Amino acid sequence: MTEVGIAIRIALGSLLIVGVIVFLIYLEVFSITGPIDLANLERLPPFGRVLAIWATIGIMGIWVWMLTSYFRQGPGSHRVLWGWMLFLGSYLVASIYFFLIYIPQIRRSSVAGSH
Repeated sequence: MTEVGIAIRIALGSLLIVGVIVFLIYLEVFSITGPIDLANLERLPPFGRVLAIWATIGIMGIWVWMLTSYFRQGPGSHRVLWGWMLFLGSYLVASIYFFLIYIPQIRRSSVAGSH
């Protein structure tokens, strides 16, 4: 994998995770006027709705992406533990897996492939 491909993957994953965090903060700010959940998004302004759709796609995307990575390469140690955590912890654990396992793996594979 090229350096550009690695940079794009890291940037895309980080952007998705940051987008989800921004959406959660956005929901918290608008919840001052009353509870807002994903069932009544009509209370959000149009930008909030777009952000909600983007965050939902991002959450599912990062989870599926990390599950795919887990089944293709898997972590070096604690493989069963990571598998259960990815299934049960969904997007939260997928975000952690992205930074702790996925990024170091693609960097190692890039260094090994360039030699």
